[in-house]
Amino acid sequence: MSLYVRVQGEKIPVELPEGWDLILEGEVTVPSEASDPREEVRKALQSPVGAPPLEELAKGKTEAVVLFDDPQRLTPAYIAFPEVLDALNRGGVSDERIWALCAVGTHSAPTPEQIRDKIGEEAFERLRGRVIVHDPYGDNVPIGRTHRGGLVEVNRLVVSADLVVGIGECMPHPMAGFGGGPKILMPGVCSFRSV
Repeated sequence: MSLYVRVQGEKIPVELPEGWDLILEGEVTVPSEASDPREEVRKALQSPVGAPPLEELAKGKTEAVVLFDDPQRLTPAYIAFPEVLDALNRGGVSDERIWALCAVGTHSAPTPEQIRDKIGEEAFERLRGRVIVHDPYGDNVPIGRTHRGGLVEVNRLVVSADLVVGIGECMPHPMAGFGGGPKILMPGVCSFRSV
């Protein structure tokens, strides 16, 4: 079967091997840039796919941890963070009961300036003293074992929180399938031994 893919606006011909079934064929349209990205985040938090709004999830909770990916990832967390904090506040969790935890996995720790740039000045100030970088060699507690017997240790803040929220991307990865998504938790905030 002969078809093409677009690469930087140019049509590149592609031949599929005999016996391959094409699942999706057609033009893929790139969505236009949002005129107000914070408003789009607000709408997504109020009407998420397959889950209650974040504000509802926060009701009755006393402590929340917001995980965010490290500065090596391009996630514009500075756009989402204020909206996530506001939704948690509306649900009854005050800023003083919210921690932000940079999910570095086994990467090196970012500087305070890199963290401020990542989560934005507003969130950094609202959570002053409660913005932490995960230590894969430090304050982790065992929560169980995998089906193969591997120890699973997670950051103590995550284990003790009533609610854990993640801000991150989910993107194709050249060596690991996809990066992001549930990886913000494992390996993001797990011990080195668990990873």
